[in-house]
Amino acid sequence: MVGAAGLWPDEGEIADQTFLSRDGYVQAGYHDEALFKEHYGEEIESILEELWSFSRERSLSLVSQQLVSP
Repeated sequence: MVGAAGLWPDEGEIADQTFLSRDGYVQAGYHDEALFKEHYGEEIESILEELWSFSRERSLSLVSQQLVSP
């Protein structure tokens, strides 16, 4: 990955939100799936899904602007 912010992990890989589902990307940040379910419940609230979608769109928009800007 060229120009990625942050550090390369010693184990595993960098989770890219463009290749994962909304909740899959957030869930990837949890080591324990039970803890994820404790925080968000069995069903993700629609307001959270909307927020995650908006955040994803904005992040990708900013990245694409950097790719086309001189």
